Amino acid sequence: MSEKTEREKVMGTRIPLWLIVFSMIVAMVFVSPYEYSWSLFTAPLGKLFGVRPTGYIISTTFSIYIIVQALTMFFSGRYLDRRRHLTPYFVVIAGVLTSLGWILSSFTSKSTGIYYLYAMYGIGSLGPGIVYGVGISTALKWFRGKTRGLVVGLIDLGFGAGSFGVSPLVEYLIKNYNFHVAFFDVGLLMLIIVPFGFLVRYPPPDYVPYGKIAAEADVVRKRVKKSGLQDSPRQMVSRWQFWAIYIGFFFSAGAYLGIVGKLPSIGTTVTGVAIAGFIAVYVFPISNGIGRFVSGVVSDFIGRREAILLFYGISGIGLLILFLMKSPIAFVITIMIIAFCSGPLFTLWPSMVGDYFGEQKSGANYGVVYTAKAVAGLFAGYGFAIYYTDYGVHNSLLLTGTMMIIAALIGFGTVVPKVKQHVGVTKTVPANSQ
Repeated sequence: MSEKTEREKVMGTRIPLWLIVFSMIVAMVFVSPYEYSWSLFTAPLGKLFGVRPTGYIISTTFSIYIIVQALTMFFSGRYLDRRRHLTPYFVVIAGVLTSLGWILSSFTSKSTGIYYLYAMYGIGSLGPGIVYGVGISTALKWFRGKTRGLVVGLIDLGFGAGSFGVSPLVEYLIKNYNFHVAFFDVGLLMLIIVPFGFLVRYPPPDYVPYGKIAAEADVVRKRVKKSGLQDSPRQMVSRWQFWAIYIGFFFSAGAYLGIVGKLPSIGTTVTGVAIAGFIAVYVFPISNGIGRFVSGVVSDFIGRREAILLFYGISGIGLLILFLMKSPIAFVITIMIIAFCSGPLFTLWPSMVGDYFGEQKSGANYGVVYTAKAVAGLFAGYGFAIYYTDYGVHNSLLLTGTMMIIAALIGFGTVVPKVKQHVGVTKTVPANSQ
């Protein structure tokens, strides 16, 4: 058997690993507008229905997206952990749903009503749920040890920074045409996910990174702590570490989602200049995406807990002082710092889940943890929207900053489960780098 054939046997596919990762990055880029370009639609939709753009009627659309995405990620992740061969077909279907959701949303009008938008945006949100779950699981299943945080961050970079290129297009279409055209045209563009979806693969359940003995596959840098567990979701939820991660995820995601949908309003209120808020909409995703990647690399060196304390702590402090940034330049710079340090919540928590509870059931396990984003979505779409309207920007920033700092402290206090490490198998496979 040739070396190439042996490598394909170990990996369970002929598709190069770099191409699998690249395909997931592309897919993440084109589902990201559901989250990061949404705020550009709130003003025209509010005008259409005669309601406040920042009020709960319009914000409910975003809440539906968050809930559907999180629940879809959980159920699809659990299913694909058991039927890994169906992964590419799920991503292809996700691409179609993602596109269909925005295309159908383009027909929103007074006659169709707000509930039509809720339904269509909700149907489309099934796509980002599948893609995001597969993307994170791709990193957790294919990569272990020293490179896990890096690859989780790299794939997550696609989601965090993807709309940096799409949001200007969305605004251009809304400004020069209308929001109907923006939904329709960008919805068609989202079909790019489909051909790349066919290239996505999960590794076999017994996969060991090619060219390394099994014992070396779980070697990590000194500061990264691993339990050696391979928990099922049922086993995971019986551990206090899961609940700490879940609560920490809620606080960090709640603060994060609360401000993402209000950036134009926050910018205008704080600086008195409308353009500051719109610039924030553009720079937030790119800074956010870079932060996801950088935090993954940093956490591989200093540890997950330490990285959570560092990044979430800085983000929390930034939110607490943002109201003082009256200069548009100072405001935008502070927003970039907040985005850079808050985006890592979608890199560091999943990396911790993989380290603490294992990669075999990582799709289902992180899917369970990710439902905290659904709860945070309810908070951001209803509770925070009402709080923002009633108590204003200053108090809202104080609330979200405090939430982020609480998440930092919870994450730092969540130590690895104290169980005996599994003894690694010493069976070798042909030496070669991935």
